[in-house]
Amino acid sequence: MKLERIRDNNDPRVERSLAEYRTSFPLHEQRRAASQAALFDREAYHFTLLLDGDTEVGTLLYWDLGEA
Repeated sequence: MKLERIRDNNDPRVERSLAEYRTSFPLHEQRRAASQAALFDREAYHFTLLLDGDTEVGTLLYWDLGEA
């Protein structure tokens, strides 16, 4: 297993991951598309794929705010 951070909203894997996101969370818990896309400009935001070999098995969306 490995993690791969995606830094470009235009990466085709982003849309595949977000399709799963849209079916996994209620609408009121989801970011709108434009808001989600804008986050890629933020260094602290991580859109990370979990890979088993070359197969995408999960997505991690999180903020790295450093130590508290």
